[in-house]
Amino acid sequence: MQTDALKSLAMDTARVGVQTMLNASRAYISALYPNEFEYYLFTLELVSRTGTLKQSLIFPVMPQAISETRVSLVNIKKTNSSIISLTNTTFAPSTITINGTFGKKIRILFSQNTKDNTDSPFSFSLGAVQGTKLNGDVKTGYGTTKLLEKLLKRSQSDFDSLLFLYNPALGNSYLVECTDMQFAQSVENNMFWNYSITFKTLAKAEDVYPGGSKNVKTSLKNQMKYAVINRAVFSMVRAMSGMKAVINQAMIKPGAIEKVIDKVKK
Repeated sequence: MQTDALKSLAMDTARVGVQTMLNASRAYISALYPNEFEYYLFTLELVSRTGTLKQSLIFPVMPQAISETRVSLVNIKKTNSSIISLTNTTFAPSTITINGTFGKKIRILFSQNTKDNTDSPFSFSLGAVQGTKLNGDVKTGYGTTKLLEKLLKRSQSDFDSLLFLYNPALGNSYLVECTDMQFAQSVENNMFWNYSITFKTLAKAEDVYPGGSKNVKTSLKNQMKYAVINRAVFSMVRAMSGMKAVINQAMIKPGAIEKVIDKVKK
């Protein structure tokens, strides 16, 4: 029984490694060819007008529904003898609505945020790699919902901030304003906070992002990198949960771990 549990853990770990490589490859290809390959990721980013990252949220769970409604800037008029079509070639604002929930599971969220920006008692930083620290937060679904609420409120109260929305699943990135946010819970979905957020797009991100389109691409690549890490960590934690059965059996039988190791070596 214990040997089977260890073998299953090894297989799950190997599967996580393969899935992570495939996920990273898809993110890399999507970053190179955003109009040919989609990558399922949704991110909100709060940036100062000088280009300093203030806060970001990489959704650990994709929204259950994403809709983007575009209104064409075409004015059609009927005259006595003809029909006139007037077209406006400037940016046409669209309305983006997202609905979903972050569930109840505990997740480790790695991002570019600093401890000061996250303001969480469960924030931490790992050792620097080439001068870059890997910052993370331990969040429940409720904690992630509150983080989303805080980011949206901050975008409306901090006049030095610009709110950017990234949706590589459709290949779009915008400067947006949150026009409506709703959080709801019901008896049928107890302890699950559902969000419904409406955004109004103001411009394409590459047209207004501080530093130009190059910085937009760099930011999106960083978000994809952290998204790959977050999914790999979550999958590994689920795989490691299989060790619980092995540990429980080992505690019952003295010397069981040594016997299992000997069997695996044989």
